[in-house]
Amino acid sequence: MTIFLLEFDRDKQQLVGPPQEFADEDRAAASAARMAAQRRVLKEHLDRDVVLLEADSLEVIRKTHGSFFLTPDELLDRIAP
Repeated sequence: MTIFLLEFDRDKQQLVGPPQEFADEDRAAASAARMAAQRRVLKEHLDRDVVLLEADSLEVIRKTHGSFFLTPDELLDRIAP
């Protein structure tokens, strides 16, 4: 299992840089990195989500959490009948 740290800019509707990857045994480092990013986001009053997600690969995260990777138009295309 891999842990992915994602920072998503709500205003721009896009990720801020590529996801950081942590091995399962580096869980403490992943949590510390998330807390540091969250503190920075709060200090700078940014409208961002900072999350840790676990999966076997980034491709799985792209499938299960597409809203972090797709543009608003791409998301609409996915849900439109």
